[in-house]
Amino acid sequence: MTEVTAYNNPNAPIHRQWIAYVVMDNGNLWGVYAIGATEEAAKVKIQTLWESERQKVNRIALGDKPAVFSPSPSQPTGWPSELTGEAPRASGKGQYAVGSKWVISAKGERARVGAEKAAELVANGWRYGKN
Repeated sequence: MTEVTAYNNPNAPIHRQWIAYVVMDNGNLWGVYAIGATEEAAKVKIQTLWESERQKVNRIALGDKPAVFSPSPSQPTGWPSELTGEAPRASGKGQYAVGSKWVISAKGERARVGAEKAAELVANGWRYGKN
């Protein structure tokens, strides 16, 4: 059974006076918290979030394929192939810069430009930087 704990800070702004968090069955903190103007508001927020996350984990554990994929910085870039039946996806980081080069001016200004523009700048006194 999980436990929801809340604390009050009367010096905080009114909308952040209460903070609530979940203590899991094994005694560890979940690491996520919710804030609210009242104890009840903070507890309801964290309990709702805890239940929704548990449902997601249970669905994935049962092998249900996620209906919508929306990556964010705090989520993995792709679902494991054993859940989707597909090959893992690349992260996509840096795809905007494929084929571009770093160039540096005599003043130390740096720019990342296409290969043609880089060659033009190098001809005009810039130098190539590390890619």
